[in-house]
Amino acid sequence: MKRNLKLIVEILKDLESRKTIEAVTNQNIYVEGFSQRETYYNLELMKDAGLIEATKYDSKLSPFISVHKITWQGHDFLDAARNDTVWNKAEEQAKQQGQKLNELPFEVAKALLIAATKQFFRMDGGSTS
Repeated sequence: MKRNLKLIVEILKDLESRKTIEAVTNQNIYVEGFSQRETYYNLELMKDAGLIEATKYDSKLSPFISVHKITWQGHDFLDAARNDTVWNKAEEQAKQQGQKLNELPFEVAKALLIAATKQFFRMDGGSTS
């Protein structure tokens, strides 16, 4: 099973859009094109990476993760990744180096997204005129 940054972004968007995260588990998060197993696995990774606070319940019948909140780091990552123009720019930069954004170490992918966000808003020292 692989980490999928696009799925992670979609999960974060889903969580952010809810009025409350109480009782949100992998069993009631549905992202089109992804299985419940992929969602569960990526929620585990999100918890490990500090993007969400969650509790993992190991049940032999059906293990699940209960999400408590998106962390500050999770919100920062989502803010950097939600803009399609920024995402495409980061993917393009990774591709220029012979890599896929989705296959880079998380911190490298996040850094590319943040750099692309800075370029998008011309916060990298470039002129705005």
